[in-house]
Amino acid sequence: MGATGGGAISTRDRRDALWESLPRRRGGVLPQARRELRQTGTTLDRWLAEGGAIAEEAFTAFLQQYPLAGASVRAQQRERLRRDFRSFLEYDWAGGKPRRFIAAEIAFGKPDPVEIMLPEGTLHVHGFIDRIDVEGDRMLIRDLKTGRSRPRHGDEAEPDPVTDIQIALYGMAARGLAAGLGAPEQVGAAYAYADGRGEQERSFRDDFSELEKEARTWLSAVVSLLCNRVFPRTPNEEDCQYCVYRAVCGPGANDHAATLLREAGAEVRGFALMKLEEE
Repeated sequence: MGATGGGAISTRDRRDALWESLPRRRGGVLPQARRELRQTGTTLDRWLAEGGAIAEEAFTAFLQQYPLAGASVRAQQRERLRRDFRSFLEYDWAGGKPRRFIAAEIAFGKPDPVEIMLPEGTLHVHGFIDRIDVEGDRMLIRDLKTGRSRPRHGDEAEPDPVTDIQIALYGMAARGLAAGLGAPEQVGAAYAYADGRGEQERSFRDDFSELEKEARTWLSAVVSLLCNRVFPRTPNEEDCQYCVYRAVCGPGANDHAATLLREAGAEVRGFALMKLEEE
């Protein structure tokens, strides 16, 4: 957590920590609402009220771990959680019907990691998937995000290695869980954004196979670097925006890295193609 002085933490860190304080309830109230919708005719208003009470309880617990300076800051963050919770629940309630809930916060790769087979070697992965549903003839994998939405429009339309590798890996891993979950093997995936001020999905429902193809290229580049113990610097200045070692590299580091990558050998070729393409 990045401290801002005087024991306070940044707004971004507070928000992330707040959502992390709802690891299961965050997803749990929504799937329960989905089940109750058919069984009892429960209304959205009821679940907004019950979910709001859960969020309030979690916020109170959060304040015990991350004290916020002043009543106005606490009120602002409480209202932000309420707004994001309501926005996400309304989106999940109304979108994609009919949709069958499968699981929330489901682990994969534990105790035995999931193996992603690549030409350069095998990548072993584990993690947690926020939501799995069945939507039509596919298993829908979703990861909940609290930051700015990045819908697939314009320059953001194509798969991006920095943004999309996570949801690609989740979809690839989830395919191996399908039989045990009683879900189709066909996969669709999306990031779901809690902030309702923009579009609330970055979706690969209909073209996950294209995302997976790109992701295997990205992962192959990573495995090649790991196997050869080669760790080149990035040629792209944007990658360094939050790096604490930026001052050590000095001016011109990214241009120098680009020159080295253009002259690099086979073990770095995949990484070079991926990063130089971004220039």
